[in-house]
Amino acid sequence: MGQVERQKRTTWLQFFWVVSDLVAILFGVVLGYVIRFHSPFAVWVPPVNAIPPFDLYLLAATAIVVVWVPLFYALGLYRVERGRARHRRGDLTRGFVLGALILAAVGFFYRGASFSRIGMVLTWLTISTLVVLGRTLIYVARRRFSKLTPIRFAVVGEGALASRIVESLSQSSYPHECAGVITLAAEASVAFASAESEPSSGTRVLGSLDELADIARREDLDLVVMAASGGAVPALDSAYIQCQRLDVDFQFVPEILSVWRRSVGVEDVDGLPLLRLRDLPLTGWNGVVKRALDLVVSIPLLVVLSPVFLILAIAVKLSSPGPVFHRQVRVGRDRRPFEMVKFRSMRADAEKETGPVWAQANDPRRTRLGTFLRKWSLDELPQIWNVCKGEMSLVGPRPERPKFVEEFEASVQDYYDRHRIKSGVTGWAQVHGLRGNVPIEDRTAYDLYYIENWSLWLDLRILWMTAWAVFAHRGE
Repeated sequence: MGQVERQKRTTWLQFFWVVSDLVAILFGVVLGYVIRFHSPFAVWVPPVNAIPPFDLYLLAATAIVVVWVPLFYALGLYRVERGRARHRRGDLTRGFVLGALILAAVGFFYRGASFSRIGMVLTWLTISTLVVLGRTLIYVARRRFSKLTPIRFAVVGEGALASRIVESLSQSSYPHECAGVITLAAEASVAFASAESEPSSGTRVLGSLDELADIARREDLDLVVMAASGGAVPALDSAYIQCQRLDVDFQFVPEILSVWRRSVGVEDVDGLPLLRLRDLPLTGWNGVVKRALDLVVSIPLLVVLSPVFLILAIAVKLSSPGPVFHRQVRVGRDRRPFEMVKFRSMRADAEKETGPVWAQANDPRRTRLGTFLRKWSLDELPQIWNVCKGEMSLVGPRPERPKFVEEFEASVQDYYDRHRIKSGVTGWAQVHGLRGNVPIEDRTAYDLYYIENWSLWLDLRILWMTAWAVFAHRGE
């Protein structure tokens, strides 16, 4: 099954998605109309005005199609990906909410007809339910069908990059079946076979690159993927020519990507393909939107919580000797140091003997009040002032102290990229339980995911998850 066949199946899948959504919208409108005006629900909650004509709701169905289908397309809900299956519930929810808001705005300015508010809510619920149901059925059918015809592939090359290719394709959203690996040299193939061993990818050796044509026929390959090293240009050309003659799909991964963990894009410059790191989402107007969210949320919070600030300040002052606020230098965006403010939760001389250290769970240096503040994350509240000043953001990687930043940048790959955006009061790592003394590599991975996949919706989701985590007593 080559590239043409896969593209044809992709087109059919997208077609079924669109048809499913259209049918869901049509039947959702009809079902919403029937439930509101011609069911026992109409007896329990009688309509205020006369029952509107059904033609009016059919007109509304047309408007919903015009808005929702292009919106779903813009949100990537008709995009088919070969990588790991994406979690699409969030994208669907965003599409439902944005679609409802757009239609509500249109209905507000359009005075040609009046729709029942309860009927609109029922229609929205029925459409959303049917869209999810239709897509679920298509997903189940697709998985069952694709398991019967997996993409059978082989990897040319050895080592860590070959292993990563096998692992990634095996976990693809479309089933892949690895036939084995093909070595670059015949001597390597003989050595593997004579030792009855397997390469680092953990799959059997099929032979050498010189035997690619015979291997492709014997193993019925659909795809050949080459782990291309710097000195393998002649081998790359040979593999491509052989696959082209056999009508086998050929792809390759440059060696640099075996150590480059970030997402990479391809830019075409006058026919010359250039690999480049994808632009960070938090640039340009996206940065303006994020800053606007910080100000819209933080300024009212400062006003509303001012009595709480006063009560906590008095409590901290009375609970133990020392200042009310704990000011500590942290490293923010572009490695700029700033003074982060917290309510003091430890003894005033907590680091007199130890120097800078990470806080531990049940830290004995905490005061009794400090334990309460940490449990409910109340000690973090003064950082809202840092957000207003522009030194921090509501959401982002948690800032570290200069001493730790120097250590982590020397030992953790891509750690510096955490400082390409403002530090946050909360973050993607924190809402997943990675707080306090946890492996910095894990926290960095979550922070980099947030930086590369930022959206306003993701920020709102993290803020909601943070509020829920605090409510559920998950603070430390």
